[in-house]
Parts: sequence; structure tokens; C-alpha cells
Amino acid sequence: MDILSVSVRQDALTQHDVSALLVDQQIFDAQAIHGISVRETSTDTAAVLLWGGQYLRVVRICRSETGAPRQIVDFCLGQTCSAQDWILDVEFRPVRYDGARGDGVTTVLITAHDAISEVVVLAAASPVVSIRSLTSTSRCVLYSAHVLWLSPTRILAAAGTVFGHEGSIFGVRISDTIERANAGAPQRLLASCSDDRTIRVWDISDLSEEAPDIVGGSHDRETGFGSNSVTASDQQCLALSTRSHDSRVWSVRFVLTEETAENAPLATIISAGEDATCRTWQPSAVAATGNPGPAFRIQHISTSAHHAGKNIWSLAVHGNEQVATGGADGRIVLASISTNEERVADSVSRQEEWTLEEALSNANARAEPPETCEVSGPDNKQSSVDLAQDSAEAHPSRHISDAPDEAPETKKEKKKTKKSPKPISDSFRTYAFVSEKSILVTTSAGVVMLATMENRGLQWQELGRNSDVRGYSVTTGVNSMGIGLFAGTGGSLYYYDDRTEQLQSIVTRQDGKVSAILAEPVVSAEGEREALGVVLTYVGSDVAKSLVLRRSTRGLDVERIASLQLLPSFIVTSAARVSFNERLDSVFLGSRNGDIAVYLNRLNETHESTSLTPCRVLQNVHGQDAVTTMRWISADHIATEAASGCLVSVGRDGTCAIHQCKTETRHIETLLVHQARTPFGPNVEGVHIELATDTLIFYGFRSKQFVVYNESNNEEIMTIECGGAHRNWSFNPTPKWTGGTFVWTKASKLKLVSQLEAAHRTICSGGHGREIKALAVSPASKQVSTYGQLIATGAEDTDIRIFAYDTRSRKRFRCLRILRKHVTGVQKLQWSQDGRYLFSCGGFEEFFVWRVRSVSAIGVGVV
Repeated sequence: MDILSVSVRQDALTQHDVSALLVDQQIFDAQAIHGISVRETSTDTAAVLLWGGQYLRVVRICRSETGAPRQIVDFCLGQTCSAQDWILDVEFRPVRYDGARGDGVTTVLITAHDAISEVVVLAAASPVVSIRSLTSTSRCVLYSAHVLWLSPTRILAAAGTVFGHEGSIFGVRISDTIERANAGAPQRLLASCSDDRTIRVWDISDLSEEAPDIVGGSHDRETGFGSNSVTASDQQCLALSTRSHDSRVWSVRFVLTEETAENAPLATIISAGEDATCRTWQPSAVAATGNPGPAFRIQHISTSAHHAGKNIWSLAVHGNEQVATGGADGRIVLASISTNEERVADSVSRQEEWTLEEALSNANARAEPPETCEVSGPDNKQSSVDLAQDSAEAHPSRHISDAPDEAPETKKEKKKTKKSPKPISDSFRTYAFVSEKSILVTTSAGVVMLATMENRGLQWQELGRNSDVRGYSVTTGVNSMGIGLFAGTGGSLYYYDDRTEQLQSIVTRQDGKVSAILAEPVVSAEGEREALGVVLTYVGSDVAKSLVLRRSTRGLDVERIASLQLLPSFIVTSAARVSFNERLDSVFLGSRNGDIAVYLNRLNETHESTSLTPCRVLQNVHGQDAVTTMRWISADHIATEAASGCLVSVGRDGTCAIHQCKTETRHIETLLVHQARTPFGPNVEGVHIELATDTLIFYGFRSKQFVVYNESNNEEIMTIECGGAHRNWSFNPTPKWTGGTFVWTKASKLKLVSQLEAAHRTICSGGHGREIKALAVSPASKQVSTYGQLIATGAEDTDIRIFAYDTRSRKRFRCLRILRKHVTGVQKLQWSQDGRYLFSCGGFEEFFVWRVRSVSAIGVGVV
């Protein structure tokens, strides 16, 4: 019965397969709901027992006759009952044990003072509940408990106290029986978690001490908790994790697979905690050392962070495929489970790992018997221009003539006299996507390769060997045009065209080492053009080269070139180019110290040797940190005639900035309309704006993970454990930014993960991560918002959220912006009378003034 996988959030029943709210019903008058237990009574009906504090209530739900998704449930409430103490866990008797005794549906519950009761739910028009005590209370105070049925009349209960681990035990879980090949008798495990941030796994397979039936009493057995607690070195403790979460761990669950092979994982454990993350673990055997200690260590498999603020309060596992989490932010998330390092969620299309030797072997096996291709600038036939010369052949109006071949004898003589270079140990060097399926790869020994993603895995092709990129190389890709660019120590620029499958040089320079290649399609008011803007920077040089390349029948031609004079200590880290009209374009350069320099190029005055100086410098846009990416939004996508477009930038200060730009004949006027801290960082490497939906997306690194984050929905799209930012990598998003392909180097190996869509689904979007302390409603003003009045909320999670009431949306309230500046809880919010300013204050003597504007590209901009 598909409607029975349910979640309760503030007394709400949802159906996870369609993400539709089915029922919104008050369960208790003045008591939060702490737990849910579900038991199917027939193919069309089920009993749902909900409890909170010492109260419990049974609800009968059934499929309606219509079967329509929003009319699928008939909801019948039973009477509220009270147990003798705070309820910790309730477990229905499994269907396989039906008919053993009585006519009703039986459950057992355990309370905070170690009392166990039998609860029988009788079938009636309204569910009737009877409670019978099986054991008396004790002086022991329990923090957590779990009950498991062993037979129709026997149960197994585990509980955690304040004295377990090195702190209070907040979660315990008993596994089902585990069967493995050559393991002898089936095993049963117990997992526990604590405020000491550890997870421990205990072996409780030996239940030789027979316990009486639940009708006849109970039998207590010490399993490592309490005054006689055992240490982690005790033989019952199979595995121990240290600092499994960044803060307290609230709950654990087992995921048991159907694998029975001898080398299959012992178990998979899901944990959730105060740090608002859900993590996957597996016990792995520890090499014998002779020292006392657990035989296994708990190995981390994956981490998901889909909740805001602190605390995942609820956790449920469905089979071995899905896990549902509910957090203090009110969000409910359904995610896929990875049960080992090699297996990833169904939404991930591929995961591969290659050594360079394997890649070269694959390329050699696939290669036709060709001649070895040496791509080294003017020694080959290609269209090229020498940037170090001011020659007539380099004029933009002409096609650069092919460089002549040298005579074979001359080449041989040169090879005899040329000193042999030092041998270089080969390894993967750089990566660049040239299309959705193709990656341009260079190696330390100067090998240029193409990796193509096919159904059978990556297929490799050696494109050539280039002495320029031996020992050093930089690459970039423009996959929308099918172009990959690379350069090395000699200063020449080479490209690979995925459409023609040609590898050629485009410009040459013999006296400069290229430090960066920054390339993207030229944005034009007239629409898409087959032009590519490239900025080349050189080590130790105060001049950068700006090129516009255009496709022709012979490949890429240099259309125009300009020299960009750099300011002192201005190290270029990003670039953007825009063509305002046929006679005016602009180049924006971002620097390592947070500045953005603006260059205007009047094309009617341009020739190859033109030298441009900045017409404007935006200082400290990103503090003293590098500007990592810039994107241009043309005037067609913004609802104002006063601007020529918007420049969007992100930096390693962890912020995103948007400037409105207006061009004049000799200068550009800029206005900062939005700057806010991103949800992760400070290593924000890129930004994308989905103009059709005003969606803002960031990607970069958080600790040891690569993250793609949807700021508008406040959720992660993609998270990959890669080891951190200090490595060679490249990322190519899917067309709709539901995932992408990430390739990086780790331990001298190429690793690749490709994800078509998010590995999770948000059932309920939620809001703040902690209690809301302030709320303010703005006056209606179209200058501030096209949505009308805005609603600002502030909470103890230190965030300020700005909402719009959208009658067109099913969710009604739409979060437009999240402001992350306060370091303590927000206490008060107030709008100015004209609605252009928002005032906020919090603890620690914080007071901020926010300027709020309507910005079409993202909805609302805040500075």
C-alpha cells in the first residue's frame, strides 16, 4: 500500500511519492509529536500510532474509492491515551506474527523509566486502544530506547542512559539478523550514538539466556551501559568511530542489504545529529596488532547536508534504498542511500577512477596505427599569430597565413644538437570540458589526450605530444562552443575543436610563460555569435592579451587583439567580456586582491597593437580575496532601461556581488545592487543564474567536499567527497543545472563522478533552522519588489529571510533571499517607511542596515 510511507510535520501527513500534503490535522492539544509507528492492517488500510511525551494516539488511514492523489486518504482519529511515563519507542508486532494471540493489533512501548507496556489497538469505527503494563518502572532514567520483536510473544529492548559512552546515549538501534557466507550463525548488532560524538557497534548475537514471554515478565541483561559499563576494548564492542559528527549525534539506523557474500559489508549505518547532517558508515575490519580494541573501525562513506541551521530530529530508513530526514528547519528530505564506496545513488550516472597507465593503455588499444603527432607551435601547419610581433599578418582584418614547414633535414639536425630534457615522471596535469561528453586532458610529460564518456566507461584518445606543456600547463574549456584551450611554458596558445576533432595552435609567443587562460563566448546584444573572447596572462608581466576568436572553414581565426595594461600587483584570476554594439565592447578583469578592473574598447579605433588602460576600478568588491568567476547578464534580461546589463561576480571571501552597469562613450557607470554571503565557502568557484526562474546557483568547495548549491531553493544539488580545493579539477553542469560531471585528481588518479539529477528530493521546503524571533512586513513598492509587500523574518539561526507571498505558487510563500551577516540570533527587524531599507539587530551589539532593491535577474537584491 503506497500511501503508508508517511511523515508527520507539525501534525501533517504527506505522501512521499507525489510530495503532496494529504492531511493537516491536530493530533494533540498541547504536545509535540515525538514519534510515529506504522502498521498495515490490510491492503487498503493501516494503523498509525503517534506519540509525544506520555501521550499516544492511533489514527486509521485508508485508500479512498476515487484513488486520486489528493483524495487518497480517509483519516479516522482514535482516542488520546496516556502511558505512565515519557514514551521513548513504540513498535507494532510484525504482520508475520499475526494470529498468535487476540483479535487486535498489538504494540509494545518502552518509557523513560524502563517500563514496558503492551498496547492493543482494537478494530472499530474509531480505533480503540487498551494499555497493559508488563514491567514496573525503575529508578534508572533512560535517554533512548528501541524495541524489536523476536517472536509473537518475545521482544528485545535496548536502552541508553546518561552513563554510556563518554556521555549520554541519545540513540540506540537493534539490527535484524545478519547472514553472511562462511560466518556460521546469524549475527545481530546494536548501534549506539552519544553526545561524545561517537558511534559504537556492539555484538549482541548471543541471546543464549532465554527470556520469558511478554505475558510472563521480563529479563534484563547488561550490554555495556550503566554503572558496570564496558569499555571500547571489550569484546562486545565490535567497532568505534571517533568524532563521527561535528557535534552531538541524535539517532542511528541500520541499512541491511541482501548481500550474503563473505566479503560483503557487515552492515551500513545511517546517523543524524546536531550538525544538521546525515552520514553513512560501514564497519571495516582492523588489521590485527595484538593490542586490545575493537575488531572493526567505522568507516565514513558519505555525508549529506540538506538542512539549514542545527539538528536533524527525525530519521527513517525505507529498505536499503531511501532515507528520510526531518530537521529543526521544518524541511523533510527523501534521499537515496549509498551502501558502499563504489555504489552511488541511482541519480548518479557514473563514477570512475583511472591511473595514467590505464588511460594510455586504453588509448593505445583503441588507436589506429597512426603517425605520432607532435604539436609544438610553428613546426606544424596551423593558423597562428605571434603576439610578440607587431606584423601586418596579425591585423584583425586578415586571416593569419600558415607557417611553413621546415625541411626534414633541418629537423634532424636540430634533434642532434638539442640537449635532451630531464625525464619527467608522468601524471595527470589539467582537465577541461570541451563538450558534455568530452574532456581535454594534459599530462606532466606533455601528452595531450581526449577522454570521452561512453556507456562502457571513459574511452581515451591520444591527440599528440607537446613540448610546450611538458612539466607545466594551463587549460580551459568552452563546452558550449566545443573548444578546449591550453598553453604552457613557451607562451603559445593551442586549441582543440571537438566539432572538427582538430588540435592546432592559434597564437605564438616565445618569451612568456602563460599563467592563466580565461575564455568564454562573447555576449552580444544582437544575440548568439560564433565568437570566443580570450584573455591571456603571463608570469611576471604587467600586460595581458585580449583576443576575439571566430570560427572559419579553417578553424579558429584571430579577429582582433588588444593589450591590457595591468595595475601594479594586479594578478588576474577571472575575466568577462561583453559587446555592447558593433563599435564598443568591454573587458572585466578580476584580481587576486578582490578588485575588478574595467576596460572599454572602441573598435573603430582598434588595431592589433592597441594598448588599453582601465577606465574604472571597482576596489575590494570581494575584500582582499580572489575574484573567482564573473558572468554578464545582458539588458534583455533585466527590467530597467537605465542599465546596459549586470555583472555578477563571486569570490573567495564567500560572497556574491551584482553590479548594474551603464555604458557611456568613454566610461562605464556601475552600481552595486546586491552583495550577500553564500551558503558555503569561502571557496566559491563559480556562479550561474537561471534567468527564466530567477534561480541563483553556486558551486565550489566546503571543507573536503565539492558542492553545487541552489541558493534560491536553499538546498544542495550535488555533493562529492573529493579531498578539498587544493587539486586540479574541472566541472561541467547539466543543461538545467540538476547535476553535472566533476573530474579531479586524487592520489595521482583521475576520478570522475557524473550526476544527472539531485540524489534527494525535498518533500517539504521548511524555513529557518531555529525559532523565529522577529518579523516585519514592508510597505508595497514596485521599486523594491515586483511581488508587492515583502516579509522579513529573523531567527536564532542568525539568518534573515525575505519572503514574498506568491499567489501563483502552490507553496504561497516564496523565499527570495537569505541574508547571512549576523553571528548571533536576530532579535528585531524593522522596514523604513518607503520600504527601501531593512534594519536588523541581534545579540553581541549587532546592528545592520540593508538596502533592498528589485533586481530582475534574481528577484530582490540586498546590500
